[in-house]
Amino acid sequence: TGGGATNAAVSFSRLGFTTHTCFKIGDDQQGHWIIKELKKHNITVHALTSPTHPTGISFIISPIGGDRVIFAHRGANVTLTSHEIPQDIIKTVNCVYITSLSNNAATCLLNICKTARKQKITVATNPGASQLSQQSHILKEALPFIDMLILNTTEMRMFMNNEQGSLTSVLHDYFTTLFSQGISIAAVTDGARGVYVATPQKRLFHPALKTNIVNTVGAGD
Repeated sequence: TGGGATNAAVSFSRLGFTTHTCFKIGDDQQGHWIIKELKKHNITVHALTSPTHPTGISFIISPIGGDRVIFAHRGANVTLTSHEIPQDIIKTVNCVYITSLSNNAATCLLNICKTARKQKITVATNPGASQLSQQSHILKEALPFIDMLILNTTEMRMFMNNEQGSLTSVLHDYFTTLFSQGISIAAVTDGARGVYVATPQKRLFHPALKTNIVNTVGAGD
């Protein structure tokens, strides 16, 4: 499923929220296992099934003394289309959280955001690096219909096409750009250093909480 949607759904459910999740899988053992696991967490699952593509899968390698490397096959994820999104479910919730949409699936973003906005539903999204590199124009077109945008510092620089400027300067320009488009809350995570959160009225930074790190996979989700 790409990880982000299912990781976020479990997190929301553990926090006590009534949670629905929508994603696309293959008609295979991995897909059936994902559905079974999500239901254990009291999550209502809306799983779309591809008859031609397998469930997305990732292989994670953790070398000694280095950061992990992830090899990902997107599988059925990339075949998601706008007409498959359960519009009736969107209309019954009070918040929609959209994780990374890969390849052609990225074209679904604008339709989801517009549908939610018509129903006055809060929209938050956390697009991935591949979505920003391949389909950033769709994200920019959807900004007026998004309430909260979450990126990490690398993705934020990609969005602004500014790899060299100081972080303070790029953040200032980034927040100014988003708020001019109607974004209410902008969050920029900065790994182990912490997170920046801004509204049109206030800008904050909170350092990362000290903890015993076991693994960083999925931390961004």
